[in-house]
Amino acid sequence: MNFTILGAGTWGITLNQILENNGHKVSVWHYKEDHVSILSKNRVLEKLNVTISKKINFIYRREDIKSSSFIIIALPSQTIRATLCSLNLKNTHYINTSKGIELGTGKLISTIIKECTPGTNNTIACLSGPSHAEELIKRIPTVLSVGSYDSEFSGIVQNAFSNQFLRVYKSDSIEAMQVGGAVKNIISIAAGISIGLGHGDNTIAALITRGIQEIIRFAYIYTDRTKSLLGISGIGDLIVTATSGHSRNKSLGISIGKGNSLKDALNDIGMIAEGVETTESVYSISKKNNISMPICNQVYHVLFERKDPEVAIEELMCRELKSE
Repeated sequence: MNFTILGAGTWGITLNQILENNGHKVSVWHYKEDHVSILSKNRVLEKLNVTISKKINFIYRREDIKSSSFIIIALPSQTIRATLCSLNLKNTHYINTSKGIELGTGKLISTIIKECTPGTNNTIACLSGPSHAEELIKRIPTVLSVGSYDSEFSGIVQNAFSNQFLRVYKSDSIEAMQVGGAVKNIISIAAGISIGLGHGDNTIAALITRGIQEIIRFAYIYTDRTKSLLGISGIGDLIVTATSGHSRNKSLGISIGKGNSLKDALNDIGMIAEGVETTESVYSISKKNNISMPICNQVYHVLFERKDPEVAIEELMCRELKSE
């Protein structure tokens, strides 16, 4: 099969290697023609800490994208609408691997794809789950899930990516898995803040278990099929992002927990942390829909209002007692 990946970050480069390993024809689109040299300078390959096994087929002309059967989106979530609109793609099948919720509109990425391309419910899929590029590219066993309104399309994606070190399961809700992939980044920031404050495993476990409840409540805005959030693309993704040393969002939280500003924390990690803009989006949407999101709300106050993280934790602990 013929794939084009939009995005040449760590995840896009990793997906390129996975698909080539599986015998597919793959190209990676990037908007700068000098990106091959940029890769070595912007820490993408350094962060992956591997030698790329196969030469990457970079393309820069928009016309070259249109010959691909499948377009994979591996872009920062807040750039997707502008990028797709500028490319004016005529391709019909899309696989989203980015994680975020659009600022201002609250729309999921699958909706953005439908609005900016010929893609439809039956030709758009989402691939998500607990998967750091730094491990997957080293062929460390990993599982992902794929969701689409068309089970046959999900099966095509499932078979295209699966191999001896990557196993892909079908999910029953493309909306729920996108919410899980986005909102878990906020909980991961909270976990990092707690670590930065010197808190231990008890606190992280509490944030994960209560955090998944917030994710499920938030998902009901988009779908009533939330069972998948107790699986790979929900609790699985949340666990790895809240605990792994590879997590950008957790690293950002640690920096903030140690007293740094959001600006300084972003400079510390030197890469995009999707959870920051997702926090802003989720805070606005949850307030509008009157959804209880105490952890996410406190992360918002810490990030954007410079609230003392210790006070935020204390307020979470001292809320009115209730049943689980």
